Amino acid sequence: MAVVITSISLPSLRIQAEETTNPPEVLGVENSDKVADELIDEENIKSKQVAEEVKDDVEIVEDIGLPVENIEDVSYEDGEVSYEIALTDDLTNEITVEEQSDGDIVLNCTEGSIENNVIFNSDGTVYIDGEEVTIEIEDDIIDEDEYTEEVLPSTGGLQWYRSGKAPSSVKKASYGKYKEWWRCSSIKLQKRIGSIASSVLLSVISFYCIPAKLAAVVSFGGLTGALSDLKSNDPRSTSISYIDYVARAKKNARYYKNKRYLYSRKGFKGHRETVYAYGIML
Repeated sequence: MAVVITSISLPSLRIQAEETTNPPEVLGVENSDKVADELIDEENIKSKQVAEEVKDDVEIVEDIGLPVENIEDVSYEDGEVSYEIALTDDLTNEITVEEQSDGDIVLNCTEGSIENNVIFNSDGTVYIDGEEVTIEIEDDIIDEDEYTEEVLPSTGGLQWYRSGKAPSSVKKASYGKYKEWWRCSSIKLQKRIGSIASSVLLSVISFYCIPAKLAAVVSFGGLTGALSDLKSNDPRSTSISYIDYVARAKKNARYYKNKRYLYSRKGFKGHRETVYAYGIML
């Protein structure tokens, strides 16, 4: 059964994460406070006002699912702070972010000649260049009790690593059969993905279509390269979809592997990219 969802609240995700006894974590990434302090030091920012703005901005960037550890440069001009963020070895986006008084988050992204404005409303709706994003999920895939017992055990939960940062012992382990646990049949973007910056696609996927307790698992950095490849291979598509799988190591029950198939078309069609993450039970 498919259900259309157009209201997933970012504030509610934060609250649910704070209330979880053992929330999942994504490791191999620096947290926003550390990144902000490093940027302030590297850029020799002396103004307390600008420094505080950088700290607030970097936290927002982290909240909307962009890899803060990939911020390479900070610019301050005409009262506005902007950031250069590396998404792949040869792809960077320039971004600005702002959290408004009503809780809405405004993200502006530039990728070459592409410019996008994204609004993450406090009511959970998301707009790209004035067009509302909608999603379709298939809600009969996840057995939440089974998932919680097998993949997020109550005795400490899991710590998740992005593929490039996972310990070699976890990556080299032999894993059992994958089990499907989440599928999103459509994130309808209302415009061609070739005209959307990669940072916008990444933030929308991270924000939308994710149960709060699973958010950290599926928002891993390998998506950046995969999304860039989707844009290159199928730039005229206006929707994307994905399926997530999880497997446990055969000889070490503490090791887990997450696999995502990301498709350039709705309904799991079009060009496909594969992204991995690894977890260790605490």
